[in-house]
Amino acid sequence: MTAEEWVGKLTTSSSLPPAQLRTEETIDHLITAAMGHVRTDHAHARMLATAAAKLARSLAVPRAMGRAQRMLGHVRLLAGRSAQAVAYYEAAWEHFHEDPLEQSHTAVAMIQALAYVGNYDRAFSVAGQALATYREHRDTFRAARIEANLGNILHRLDRHEEAQAHFQRALPVLAEHQAEADLAIVMRNYGVVLMGLQKYVEADAMYEQARTVFAASSQTLLLYEIDLNRAFLHGRQGRMRQALSQYRSLQDQLPAESGFEIGHCLLDQADFLLETGFTADALAVAGRAAQVFEGLKARFELGKAALLQARAQIRRNEREPARANIALARRNLRNEPSANWRALLHQTQSELHELAGEKGRALRQIQLAADCGPSQERMPLIQRMVFGLALETGHMDRAEKALAAHPEPDLRAQFLRETGREKEALGAAREALAAYDALRGRADSIGLRRAAAASQSNALRECFRTLHDPAERLAVAARLKDQTLAEIIRFPESRADLRIDTGPADEEDLAAKQREASRLHPHEQVLNYTLPTLPPNHRFIEFFTDRDEVYAFVIEGLGVREYSLGAAERFRDEGRFFHLHRLRDSDHGLRLTLKALTRISELMMPVLARAPKNITIGRDQALMGLPIHALPYLDGYLSDHYDVTYAPSASVWASLRACTHTPRQGAALIGAADSLAPQIEQEIAEVSQALGTEPSPNLAAFESQAEEARILHIAAHGIVREDQPMFSAMVIGHEKWTVFDVLQLRLHADLAVMSGCSTGISLTGETLDSQGFI
Repeated sequence: MTAEEWVGKLTTSSSLPPAQLRTEETIDHLITAAMGHVRTDHAHARMLATAAAKLARSLAVPRAMGRAQRMLGHVRLLAGRSAQAVAYYEAAWEHFHEDPLEQSHTAVAMIQALAYVGNYDRAFSVAGQALATYREHRDTFRAARIEANLGNILHRLDRHEEAQAHFQRALPVLAEHQAEADLAIVMRNYGVVLMGLQKYVEADAMYEQARTVFAASSQTLLLYEIDLNRAFLHGRQGRMRQALSQYRSLQDQLPAESGFEIGHCLLDQADFLLETGFTADALAVAGRAAQVFEGLKARFELGKAALLQARAQIRRNEREPARANIALARRNLRNEPSANWRALLHQTQSELHELAGEKGRALRQIQLAADCGPSQERMPLIQRMVFGLALETGHMDRAEKALAAHPEPDLRAQFLRETGREKEALGAAREALAAYDALRGRADSIGLRRAAAASQSNALRECFRTLHDPAERLAVAARLKDQTLAEIIRFPESRADLRIDTGPADEEDLAAKQREASRLHPHEQVLNYTLPTLPPNHRFIEFFTDRDEVYAFVIEGLGVREYSLGAAERFRDEGRFFHLHRLRDSDHGLRLTLKALTRISELMMPVLARAPKNITIGRDQALMGLPIHALPYLDGYLSDHYDVTYAPSASVWASLRACTHTPRQGAALIGAADSLAPQIEQEIAEVSQALGTEPSPNLAAFESQAEEARILHIAAHGIVREDQPMFSAMVIGHEKWTVFDVLQLRLHADLAVMSGCSTGISLTGETLDSQGFI
């Protein structure tokens, strides 16, 4: 029997080979076989490596013992057991104390394991020694692998520029040696760094190349990691729907035993979900990441997961769970050299204190975050928080210092206003508006424009508070209200279907289609904010809420007047009172309902009096659920005296009026009956007969017909997503038709019927868009 034959038949690590095979050659065969199985069959690889270690001990040959220990380190590292891997690597390092070259071979993977357990000083020391040895021996290939792993460590520490330099030195050498597997893994890791540097196109190219290699070699786990990373990349590019769709398609494929890379992808996913407002989903994903890192005993990553959970809980006003997770994060992050994560820890503590009304403590924590020296990407938000809290707590000197570090025009406007320099404040506010318009003009996708509107919300509100002229203040309100909807309506020809074909397709064509689909219009087509032109006998009333005060801008003729209608809470109270009693089937309930409507009418009388025949209401959050047309007015109701219509805002209304309408013919209808709603089947049959049109067999067919139809009819279960209204959906069989899906179509229908629960609910998101199916 040969050594190779014995290794092939081995089923347990407990037995030694026959005496004639107890040689270093057999150990080499065991290690080679283990390396061949290490990514595909972890249990078998571990058994082979353990057998090699047992045989090496029986021979008492240091070199053989070192190679076997190193192989055990590889097995444990790829299983996510970094602490165990480090122990094996350190043992191998000692066995090779007289052989610097073998020590260097050990260092290639050892430095990664050392980074995972937070021993960065040892990792850099080992890497430096290995690089010197390889350069002395002119081994450029292994030196490149050390460079790549140094890049991984520096990325982990958020030192992206330094990481990029190491990857750029490693990649050409690995390519020259045609080391496809190593090259693909380095490309994947380099892609993450490029994302951190906001070089998204280059990152996507790296992922695409790596994915091709992993697919060719059937590396399913690495393919899964790449797909998770690309979902995160789509989110960073503003392709929100595409990112969320990809995350959800990958969700059920999560491996039972997830290692570090999958755990890191889950952290990225939780971070993305937090940014996009899916707080409950972010909390669940961060919890799953915490489970992964708890099993791996990875303190740094466990601290990150706890911190992300805390941030989600703060947004849900769950203070005690957030406090517990902050404490857990503090224990795990306090010894880490990553300035970004230490800063984020203090920032999260500041947010918790602010939620509890503890402004002084919040200021101390956010100042500590600034003192950590985080990256330039994170520092602007921290300085804004320092400035705002310092101003609120009367620390004008600290506010002025934060302003000097981050001299944004909206902050200058606020500071100048607070210090009584009104004229200078007006100039700064107008400068802030110009900067905002330029920012949105550079964003070439709907997602990025929405993100810009959300991120600049506080800046715009400061401009609103600083400016005095009603037309200028209305223009600021327009920037905050329904900006995205207005763009979609105004530029419908720019939209394209974002969905990916499930059938065969050329990958380059598909990638080009996705890139094109994400684009809106270049910067010269940003909406202007001049007053809309109203027809004769028409009044537009634009409502807007700031600092719990309801303002109304009355647009009529060529001018605009501004009114303050009082506290928004009064409108909300009357609205709750109205909805509480409107469904009571009694005279008393009717009297209380009319009483609530009468009080609302009194609050709104200044903007309703002496109106022309036509009134259009631009809704806002505080008045969203109020039937303004049904308010008591003179001897009847408002709709008895005026033609009342509604619009999300003046900008959307003006965009709709600017659209040209091409008459269409025919109808498209679809329905999905089930045991909960069996009569949908009868409904669709009757509508089909009335319209003379057969129902669509599936959602794809319906969408293809809908763009040319004059009438649309959809009968199905409706689901409202209050956390993200744009993902409210009609459930059609096993498919969901979301608001986002609607926005990808070029619809020209005169009538659209949504026959299902919750389709009439109108909700507002972070940019105040009216985001339901309405």
